[in-house]
Amino acid sequence: MTPPDLFGHFLDDAAIFPPGNMAMGDAVSAHLARRGTPEGEYVGPFICSTARLGELREILGHGHLELSLVAVVDELSDVVDELTTQQNITLVAVELKGPVDALPATPHGVRVFVERTWHESYEVPDGAMLKLRCGGPDVRDIPSACQLGGAIEHCVEHDVAFKLTAGLHHAVRGERELGFLNILAAVNAAIDGSDPVPALLESDAAALKVSNPAAVRRLFRSIGTCSIDEPLDDLRALELIA
Repeated sequence: MTPPDLFGHFLDDAAIFPPGNMAMGDAVSAHLARRGTPEGEYVGPFICSTARLGELREILGHGHLELSLVAVVDELSDVVDELTTQQNITLVAVELKGPVDALPATPHGVRVFVERTWHESYEVPDGAMLKLRCGGPDVRDIPSACQLGGAIEHCVEHDVAFKLTAGLHHAVRGERELGFLNILAAVNAAIDGSDPVPALLESDAAALKVSNPAAVRRLFRSIGTCSIDEPLDDLRALELIA
């Protein structure tokens, strides 16, 4: 595995969301401090909801960050128009809560993810990517290995890129928690035409193989995590990054 190919900008920074709930000022400071450092290459955009955008603007001051905005369709248009005039915020992604029948207009190059649940179709509008939850207070947000394997197979078959959020703090599967390295290996298996479920159930990191990191990451874009440190610590412990 080549870490920049496999883990580059893989960890979207959801520090202000549960269960981390970091204060906005602390979260922004930590995010900006990572830029230009070796671990900064593994960190994706800062995630913020429209409800807290004003707070983010105030705290950011003259700093600059790339933003993934969590929104609903009805509120998106006005917010996007405002953000296009912001010199210190670059909108790189939008994460839409459903229902979403058609994609709203967004600036060129902005990735649009549409969130679905494990109990509905994984279909998203043309041009959108899929977002699914792997944890949270609602047990219905935690998929079985078969559910996640089915979603992976759907995305591979239909060439739909996706991101996952919540519940993915560790690289390798634990007793009750999915592992993001397992999922990367499962996507690789599905691309190769194999069943992804065995990789999702594997607890031995050495058995998790990703032979085609570019193809895997083209589909599996990122995870949202309220802790950047935990996944990085796991990857260091596994000697997958320095």
